[in-house]
Amino acid sequence: MSTASTQPQNNTPDGLLALSSIPQRALVRTLLVAHQDRANPAKWVHLLAAEFGGPVGMRMNHLAMLLKAGTPVADALEQTPGILAPSGLMAIRLASETGTLSETYEALISDQGLESESTDSSWRNPRSEFTRVLFGFIVAWFILSFMMIFIMPTFEKMFEEFGLELPPITIALISVSRRGGEFFFFGIAIFAMMLLGRLFFFGEKRPQRFNPFRWHERFVPPAVNLLSLLAIVVGSGRPIASGLETLSKCHHIPQTRRRLAASCERVERGEDPWATLASEKILTTRESQALSVAASSDVQAWLLQWLAESRFDRRSVRRHLLTQAISLASLFLLAAVVAWVCIAIFLVLTSLIGALA
Repeated sequence: MSTASTQPQNNTPDGLLALSSIPQRALVRTLLVAHQDRANPAKWVHLLAAEFGGPVGMRMNHLAMLLKAGTPVADALEQTPGILAPSGLMAIRLASETGTLSETYEALISDQGLESESTDSSWRNPRSEFTRVLFGFIVAWFILSFMMIFIMPTFEKMFEEFGLELPPITIALISVSRRGGEFFFFGIAIFAMMLLGRLFFFGEKRPQRFNPFRWHERFVPPAVNLLSLLAIVVGSGRPIASGLETLSKCHHIPQTRRRLAASCERVERGEDPWATLASEKILTTRESQALSVAASSDVQAWLLQWLAESRFDRRSVRRHLLTQAISLASLFLLAAVVAWVCIAIFLVLTSLIGALA
């Protein structure tokens, strides 16, 4: 558990807001230094763009132009698509309104929460284990494919020349391998078509969904990030209604924006804000009740941070268990196929030796 979750008086956002992309972390660090020096970060962002180059550098140059023209940092970031993760944009927008920019910048570039993701032995990071299993599966599959493509046809010809019959288990293996090969290449073709279609015709980014091709970057579900953002609002001492209004305008998921807007309307009518969030399925009933009876905004901020970490931990456990199940199923499947091939080849060899004896 983070340090913020053990000290209720600390209103700094928890480590779940930390960015994992190197260019984004470098940009936020630059903005932090400029904010501490009370200087316009346009020149520093322009120099940073030269360090990265490519599309990232182009986006940073665009941001530098906006900052040089006097555009506020939060507005300039929002007017530069892809410059930061949506959670980072919302955090900076909230921080600019709550006066907690320094704390939010530090939270976005914090190493807290990222250490466990870089440790192979951590239960938070099943990717290394899954990668090892997948690599072993692919190597074994190539070996088995080589045997089925080059070795088994040779055995078939030898048995035909000697007028012998192949064992039934070997015949079944050859039949399945031929059919499996047809379906395998057909599946590869379909997957390639879907991937190309996704790249060329459906290029819109979906930051609210997990992308398996970007496993080097940490993915925190939007529902978890929302709790961390609410902790910024509550910890700053602002009314929760104003924070909900801001999030209802800048949240990147339309459905969540609608829920937040509906909650704002109910709060304006005098309803309890935490109860409205529960009715909109943003919080559970027990979570809203706990926040309603909290003695102060500091305690509420601590509870929101703790709830965010708890949700993220539960998701990590589920992902770990799912990865373990997939890895175990893959190993069992591979073991069954290897056993089948070994038995089939062993029977072929014993039949040949018996016929030649």
